[in-house]
Amino acid sequence: MKDLFSNTSENCSLMYKKMRDEAETDSLANEGRKHCEEFWEIYEPSADTQFLSDFSDPNVEKLHARWFEMYLAVALIKKGLPVCRKRRNKGPDILLEMEDHRIWIEATCATRGDNTSPDYVPEPPIGQCNKLDIEKYVLRITSSLYDKQKKFKEYLDKGYVKKEDKLVIAINFNLLGEVLADNYNLFLRALYRVGDPVIQINTTTNEATRDYITANKIPKDSGCDVKLGYFSNGSMPCISAALSFAENLLPYSSRKGESCVTYPNLTSENKWKEGSIPMGIEWLSEEIEDGWSLTKKEY
Repeated sequence: MKDLFSNTSENCSLMYKKMRDEAETDSLANEGRKHCEEFWEIYEPSADTQFLSDFSDPNVEKLHARWFEMYLAVALIKKGLPVCRKRRNKGPDILLEMEDHRIWIEATCATRGDNTSPDYVPEPPIGQCNKLDIEKYVLRITSSLYDKQKKFKEYLDKGYVKKEDKLVIAINFNLLGEVLADNYNLFLRALYRVGDPVIQINTTTNEATRDYITANKIPKDSGCDVKLGYFSNGSMPCISAALSFAENLLPYSSRKGESCVTYPNLTSENKWKEGSIPMGIEWLSEEIEDGWSLTKKEY
């Protein structure tokens, strides 16, 4: 097995160097390095030849992205799902060979964006509780979705994936740490245009009902609107589902996929098969007379 921390250069990210150099003296670094090496022992046969280089890259976002790819593959393996060895360096990150279909997964980490852009999501000042601009966080999710859909279209054009394959985008949003409790809000807005809740109370029966405002679009500070509802308006027909995660490398949580939420694409050309990835929570869709209904299932 190749050593995950064999790069001795100083031209690596601070997080990589911390795990590489301080594992014997720092408990956090030790914990991070230990679980990375445990994952690597399982994942190495499936990794492409660029993995080690990216993992030790000076850009810490590359380390996070590769770690999440490895974490996700190991979580799927631990669930008994058929993760296959990649036959080439090119193409999506993870392949599941199911009995009657194939699932390709592209893994990514939503980031705060370019700090020179007006749409950048800044980190809140330490020790301060500021109101979150939810729309900016939704834009980071939509950016990840758009980028990975574009990748999948390239893979389809080049024949790396087939038209009948189920294509899935997995997004880890832990780098947007302040909004962990707003997971559903972010993704339901981006994918299905589900906006803020509206609660109505009947004063005669004392019963409460809840509805949602429709969130059609978000104006960007850079000057153009971003339309929402990718999984309800037919704008991403080649994508079957999205997975969201809230996992962190340091400090590491050993939940092995428990934070996963599966969102089916209601207008996909290749409909998502319920229970294909039985981890965490899955939103189940059902066609009704005037659209769809979504109900939550816990695994």
